Formats: sequence, structure tokens, C-alpha cells
Amino acid sequence: MALHRTLNVVGLLLMLGVGCLNAAEPARIYRYVDDQGRTTFDSNIPAQFVKNGYTILDGQGRVLEVIPRALTATERTALAAQQEKIHLEEMAKQAQVDADNLLIRLYRTPADIELKRDEDLKLLDSQIDALKVEAEKVDEELVRLQALAADSKNKGAQVSPTTEDKISKQTLEKDRLATSGIRLANKRAKVATEYDLNINRLRELQGITENSAAQ
Repeated sequence: MALHRTLNVVGLLLMLGVGCLNAAEPARIYRYVDDQGRTTFDSNIPAQFVKNGYTILDGQGRVLEVIPRALTATERTALAAQQEKIHLEEMAKQAQVDADNLLIRLYRTPADIELKRDEDLKLLDSQIDALKVEAEKVDEELVRLQALAADSKNKGAQVSPTTEDKISKQTLEKDRLATSGIRLANKRAKVATEYDLNINRLRELQGITENSAAQ
């Protein structure tokens, strides 16, 4: 009898303990929109409505967490594009900061940049001039060879293979020099533009106005 009474007490205590634990756990209520467009409150949410987003409330109706709806494929693509744009903008800003720091370390004043620009442009100009002289020599030789070939044809003779080979080589060399000339001219223009941009940027960083620069 005593043993039976003891077991009943233990069982009662266990039941009370479980009841207390359940009472301690906060109630969770899910607020969601069903397939009819109605806002629904329930102790659980059907799986098919999870993608639409939902709100978790406590027993007093206070919001515990808001789960947003799942994005569509178009929205995900747009979001990724926006994030990529922001990332590129941040990279560009950092690149500008790095370029500015390097510019300040390399040059004390815009005049220092102008001096370096003039030196580099002078070197490029000398290369362009040398290329022009070489191109003129090649052109003169090509004209001579073409005249020689034309004279042979006028006399009814065949142009020698050696002359034809030289004409072909000189023509290729003329084209190569022309291409190199264009490339050097483009490089000179690019160098001049980059130096001018650096000059203006350093003036901006140092707060130099056009009037103070002119003085």
C-alpha cells in the first residue's frame, strides 16, 4: 500500500513538472496569407504557404520574427545585378583612393607631373620621328623597285624573282612601319591625356584653383 501511494505521488509530481515546462515555453503563432488571400493565424503554417512569407508572434501578439516571401527568379536576378553594381562602385572608389595616394607620394606639385610628362612625350616624339625617317627610306626603296619592275615589263622582259621578292618584303615593311606609327601616335595621345588627368587631379587634391595655378 505504501509503495502504491509513493508511486502515485511520483507520477503526480512528474505530471506537474511537465505541465510547468509546457507553461514556460512561449506560445508561437504564425500569421500568413492563405490561397484565398485571407490573413490567417494558426499554431502552424502549411508548407505551401511558406514561400509567401509569414510572421511569428508570441502569445500576446508581439512580433518575434518576420520571414519575407521567397523572391522570384526575376527579382533574384535584379537583386544580384544591384549587388554587383554596388560592389563595382565600391571597388572604383577604393581604386580612386589608391590612385590618389600614389599620386601624392610620387609628386609634390603639378609642376613635377608636367616635367615628367614633357620628358616622356619628348622620348615618344623622338621614336615617332625615327620611325618616319625609316618609313621614308623604305618607301623610296619600294618606289625604286617598282620602277625597275615597270621598266622590265615595258621592255617586254619578265620581272626577276629577286625584284619581286624585294618588292613584297618592302611592301610588308612599309605596312609594319605604318602600323607602328599609328600605335606610337595613339600611345602618345594616351600618355598626354593620362598626365593631364593626373595634373588636374593633384590640383584638385591640393585645392589649387585655375587662378592660383596660372600664377
